[in-house]
Amino acid sequence: MAKVYEQTMSREQMETMLVPYLENNWTWGGGKVESSSQTYFYTDEAKTLGLYYEQGLTGQRASKIGICFKGNNYHVFELASNTTFEIEITDTAMIISFKSGSNSISASDCDKIIICNGHNTNTGEDEQIMIYLGSKSSSNVSSMYASDVATPADVSEQNGNANVNARTTNLIPLYNTNSAFITTDVYKSLCEDIGAWYFGNVIVNDKAYRMSGSVFALDE
Repeated sequence: MAKVYEQTMSREQMETMLVPYLENNWTWGGGKVESSSQTYFYTDEAKTLGLYYEQGLTGQRASKIGICFKGNNYHVFELASNTTFEIEITDTAMIISFKSGSNSISASDCDKIIICNGHNTNTGEDEQIMIYLGSKSSSNVSSMYASDVATPADVSEQNGNANVNARTTNLIPLYNTNSAFITTDVYKSLCEDIGAWYFGNVIVNDKAYRMSGSVFALDE
């Protein structure tokens, strides 16, 4: 069953709680690299892809979180002093959901950074990839970061709590127009047989998943 960690943190607590949790509860292929106030958790030995975190200073600058890819940072979000994180970890995937400036988090009102497995439909190669996904009321996009991506591209995604109250749940791999990779252990729903998105453990077609709003991570 997925390991779940939900916590509202002050800016100071992010350094003492969030960073150690990420370091100790996930295997980072490229390790952790610290530089001044910045921390990078790399998924690959070449250090081309990873999670970016910058510790803020009270009254001076906000903390930040985002994705580092081939030397640049993407989808970087400023984190208010009180930010709630929901971190869901299965055997093969980690979903980091966060809501800045809030003492609570909703599956239909947050941002997500996902680490999961991907399969290249052209070459047949498999690797660990990263995805950003917005799960808010409107204007949501996703972006995929994989070895074949030259320039990351945002693609439109459904609004929070869209396509619920369906008579069935339909899941498809996450994909992107700028990559041949598709996900193999994390899926997004086209429609769901529920009243509203939520965080929880579910069974679909006799398979166990960790449901993180519209995202379903295999949890077997």
